[in-house]
Amino acid sequence: MNGFESWRSLARRFSLPGTALDISLLTRVLEFKFRNEQFEQDFSEWETLKARYGRQSETALPDSILVATLLNKTSGTLQQHVRLNVRSLETYDTVSNVITAYYQSRHVTGFSGYRWRVAKKRNEREEARVPAGKAKEEENFPLAH
Repeated sequence: MNGFESWRSLARRFSLPGTALDISLLTRVLEFKFRNEQFEQDFSEWETLKARYGRQSETALPDSILVATLLNKTSGTLQQHVRLNVRSLETYDTVSNVITAYYQSRHVTGFSGYRWRVAKKRNEREEARVPAGKAKEEENFPLAH
């Protein structure tokens, strides 16, 4: 028995049946964790998994499942942005375009990655410096300066 024949024999003996592979891949698609710091990379990886599932199972996932997955698995400002536009997001392609446009606009404005986190921390520090009584007064009388 040569090496190739040994490999083929072992692969046939220990590989999962097709249905188990499909279920495993579908679970990875539906339970994917998107990280805010690396969302674009994660989104690309998720789309690759989604396409692989479609090829392997010969079944495309319905748009409603893909849209719901993105609505539930995103977080922060992106999730808010997508949820605010949910009425116009009937297909997965539309959601994908909205997400792509969102990240392109962040790159154009320069508020992506490191600069975004620095600006957020600066705002948090400035908010922490305002005395509690003064913040309360400004809430009640914002134009009383």
